[in-house]
Amino acid sequence: MTSGLSILAISRLNVYSVTTYTGAAELWSRMGRKDEVVLGVDLGTTNSAVAVFRDDSAEVLTNDIDKRTTPSCVYVRDLERQVGEAALRLAASFPFNTVRNVKSVLGRTSVPKGEAPLGPVVTRDGAVKKSISIVIDNTEAAISLSPEEIAATLLLELKKAAEQHLQTEVSLAVLAVPSYFNASQRKAVMDAANLAGLRVPFIMNETTAAAMAYAHDRDGEEKTVLIVDVGGGGSSAAVVKVALNQVEVMAHSDVRLPGGEDFDDRMMQYLTQCIKRDLGAEALDPRDCEILRAQWTKAKEKLSRIPQATISIFLPGLGKEFRCDVKRADFEEECAEHFKSITDGLLATLKRAEVKPEQLGEVLLVGGSSRIPQLRSLVQELVKGKPLCKAVNPDEAVAKGAALMAAKRVELKQEVLSLETRIRMGNKEVIVPANTKLPREIPLVEDANIEILQKVGRGNAMARIFDSRLPSAHLLGIYHSGFVQFGNRIQGKIDCRLDGCLPSAVLRSLAKRMQRRQENERIESQRVESKNALEDLLRHVRGLEIPDDGFRNDLVALRDKCEKKLQWLNEYGNRQFAEYDNLRTEIADALNDYNAKREAERTRVEAREQLCRTLQEIPSNVKSVSGRNEPGDDRVVAAVVRLPAIEGRSSLCRTPAAKGLSLFISEVLLQLPREEVLNDKFDERVLKLHKRCTDRLAWTLDNPDASEEEYIRFRDKVSAAADEIHSDRQRHAADLRKAEVRKTFESRVQTTLQSTNIKEGPNNALYKSYCQDIEELCRDALGWLRSSRGSLADERELSDRLRVFETEAAGIHRNYGEQVAAEQRRAEAFRAAEQKVLQALNLKVLEGHPCYEEAEALKKSSRKHLSLLKHESDLSTEMLEKLIESIDTGFATLEQKRVEEEQKLMNWILTLEQELTDGLQEFDNDPLLVQLEKCCRRQLMERQPRPSLQVIGHALYAVRNVLGHLRQYRDSQQKRQEAASGAEAAYHEAYAVGSKLLSYLGFPVLRPPQPARQSLCSRVTWTPGVSTSSSEQAQSQFGDPEQPLPPPPQPAAKAVSSHAVWIVNERAQSQYQPMDFTSGDLGADKMEVDSDEGAVCGRRLGTGGARRSAHGGLHGADRGPRGRGRARPSVAVSAPCPGLRGRGRTPGAGAGRQEL
Repeated sequence: MTSGLSILAISRLNVYSVTTYTGAAELWSRMGRKDEVVLGVDLGTTNSAVAVFRDDSAEVLTNDIDKRTTPSCVYVRDLERQVGEAALRLAASFPFNTVRNVKSVLGRTSVPKGEAPLGPVVTRDGAVKKSISIVIDNTEAAISLSPEEIAATLLLELKKAAEQHLQTEVSLAVLAVPSYFNASQRKAVMDAANLAGLRVPFIMNETTAAAMAYAHDRDGEEKTVLIVDVGGGGSSAAVVKVALNQVEVMAHSDVRLPGGEDFDDRMMQYLTQCIKRDLGAEALDPRDCEILRAQWTKAKEKLSRIPQATISIFLPGLGKEFRCDVKRADFEEECAEHFKSITDGLLATLKRAEVKPEQLGEVLLVGGSSRIPQLRSLVQELVKGKPLCKAVNPDEAVAKGAALMAAKRVELKQEVLSLETRIRMGNKEVIVPANTKLPREIPLVEDANIEILQKVGRGNAMARIFDSRLPSAHLLGIYHSGFVQFGNRIQGKIDCRLDGCLPSAVLRSLAKRMQRRQENERIESQRVESKNALEDLLRHVRGLEIPDDGFRNDLVALRDKCEKKLQWLNEYGNRQFAEYDNLRTEIADALNDYNAKREAERTRVEAREQLCRTLQEIPSNVKSVSGRNEPGDDRVVAAVVRLPAIEGRSSLCRTPAAKGLSLFISEVLLQLPREEVLNDKFDERVLKLHKRCTDRLAWTLDNPDASEEEYIRFRDKVSAAADEIHSDRQRHAADLRKAEVRKTFESRVQTTLQSTNIKEGPNNALYKSYCQDIEELCRDALGWLRSSRGSLADERELSDRLRVFETEAAGIHRNYGEQVAAEQRRAEAFRAAEQKVLQALNLKVLEGHPCYEEAEALKKSSRKHLSLLKHESDLSTEMLEKLIESIDTGFATLEQKRVEEEQKLMNWILTLEQELTDGLQEFDNDPLLVQLEKCCRRQLMERQPRPSLQVIGHALYAVRNVLGHLRQYRDSQQKRQEAASGAEAAYHEAYAVGSKLLSYLGFPVLRPPQPARQSLCSRVTWTPGVSTSSSEQAQSQFGDPEQPLPPPPQPAAKAVSSHAVWIVNERAQSQYQPMDFTSGDLGADKMEVDSDEGAVCGRRLGTGGARRSAHGGLHGADRGPRGRGRARPSVAVSAPCPGLRGRGRTPGAGAGRQEL
């Protein structure tokens, strides 16, 4: 039978099975609605950020000081709370009242000894079992607060800033936590959010949130991405597969890696040592440490941009000023161990995901500390040069990803368990390894003690997060959010408290306390705002300038009243809001009354002045009326001028009817012109009515006792006649305007029609089509004008038709212009493409040139393009631009290859030049090397055009061989000189022993003769030969220049002869001195040493004795791989040998000549 929790988990699998507390499913259903605002919150150790999804993008909200991130720092003193930048500024002055990094102690049962996650603020065991509390050292008494309260204060400030920015209330938020947080820590974060008034439908990993920000609206194929989050509290990594708005997590790092706080702690130790070294004292005062930490944080940000930063601060605890220049190299050296730990963690994460660095598509670095250059370089090196994504802000990626999750804009296809979890049930233990796909359900042993262990803190040790007996529990679920939930068959789920978290009753009490504090803060804020507003108003009124008018006394009295209220406000500054508000309203009303009186008086004075100006301008206005056609303003001026006379005459009428008729006729006369006319066909009627009214007015004045009916009847007739004239005039004016509009319409049509002429314009399809469209439009317009409907159309309809005609004509003309411009662009692109193709086809590269293959490929593609251009002349501009881009790419590739080959050639030439220069220095300007240097410089280095790379390589190879043989020859000479010295010593020793023997036998003593010393070093001369012209012959002589040089040849075995002759030239100035030993006579004193038999004897050798050198290396082994066709140095060596006389090659025949 399937359990209730199992059915519930399966039914809610599409919503990540977030059934970890009551109402979670209902909250999940509210996510993604357009009318529901759900925040994405990155609750960071150092900084926090809030984002929301609106207008099709995730937007990071600013706080009250218009910054996008808020420091995760809280200042507590009595009932006062300061959060963010304000708390950070107070940290140096009140280090024991300022809590930072509170997230690092959430959900923990204890803090290991030696750790100080909250800086100078200490922690101790909480009042609730298996929990901790934070001790705030107040001036009056110590205050103990839970980590959830501190975190709730921070979240509440973020919530207020978001509500102020959005102008709406917010109650839902998706939180992001590090992947190394266990279930207790995640539950503590959710409890803190609930205390702040935020209900949390989902908690996600920070690396997963960053991956969602990366995947949002990202086109392209699916690729594997390494997410590295280097935050303040620690670092974590994840390997994910990312597609368009889809994220699939493959593996998480299962341990907390070093983060920004670890870097800061290490550098604080370094700076403390510098203080001790420079100032001779240790910085133990907490204020000094906080000041130093704040300055180091600023310097660390600078070191990400510049190689060195200066820290200059005053330490109040020591009473001294400290100045230090911190280099980026020092920071990298001190934190090298932490950097290595991070890279090792990344490698382990890749290994668990079974992904090689070469398989990664991109790397995303998030978190503030991810900007460290050394860390970025190490990550780049680790991933084999894969690109680092720069499109996502490292400080905002997590918050944006949480907002996208809240709006359900990115799908989380798969999440894995970040920490290894062990469940012990009596004698049974179940291990859920890290990176297990979620959700996961584990059956439990009924009525057994259940113990759950997960990692926590900085180490790898397992910590107990639950240890209790649940008789009714039979199933344990682990969900996408990282929570664990027990379930039974009846209720479906069981609420239980994890170690490190607070019980529900304590949370309810803390929630009420926070609500009371919020209400007190609201009332106090309202009171302070009202007081400040009252004080501003009083100071404003007191500063008003006293006017010199009739309201002077009123303002003086009001100012005196404000002065007294300011004194009262300074004495009684702790009154309630209502009292301040009532007083402010009273002062504001008095000020408004004063301003209203002054404004009324000012309006009256301005009206009077305006009337006076109008009366002064009347004569000039009346004088200018006679030349006008419209009576509009003239009637008003005339009325102003004639009104006194009319009123005077009407006063003579005795009855009200006569008086009324008189005024009516006067009004009609004011509306009708007198001397001037409108110059139209109604002038005669107007003049007749004018005369009739004038006569009737005179009759009315002469007959004041006429009956009222007669007055009324005449008034109606005059009124009807005036209305008829006015209507006829309006109708006539409308007909005139209509005729004018019709004439304008026809003129526009004819002008437009005449402007297009197919015969006179360009002979192409576009212009013909344009002319046809214009002619059709004009025919339609003329047809409508000449139709019955067009004849009866009024002015408005004609104007509308004219506007439509002009709009359509302008549209046709605009479309034609755009088509002509597009055709011109296409023609230009066609010509450019044709030129590019011909340019590519005319490219000439010799066969065998390194760029030959690229040039042939470019020619091949250009032939295809040329065929396409010939057979399809109507190619679109886009296709032509792609064709040009393809050819340009080919040229760019060819040019790049040419530049690379040229650079390689120059490198080889420089290497050849360097080899020759070093050889000349090493062998003291040997003639052979001097000649080689001259020839190579003339034929290879300075020759234009330059020889091929292969020729330079062969020359370099040959020069290296020459230098190797010369070094071998020099070493052989040194060995010969050492052997000659030993032979001479033995020779003298033999003479000494023989002399003793002769003396003993009574014979005279012999003195050893002094042999003439002469160096065996031959003079090296350059013998020009026949050089090869082809690179194949050079390669056959010198070998392949791409292959490494062979080791220098060793002397042949026959070089060690039983008869070795060593001759030393005392005049030699160095070990390698070119000499000429071609002469046959070596002098009078020469000796031979028989090394095989050990016999020592002196012998005078005759002139011209010579033989081949017993060493043998000068002729055989030293020749190297060079052929006979190439010029080579010639070394002539003449050496004495017993029995060699004359010039022949047979023993005693003469001297032999050897070549090197």
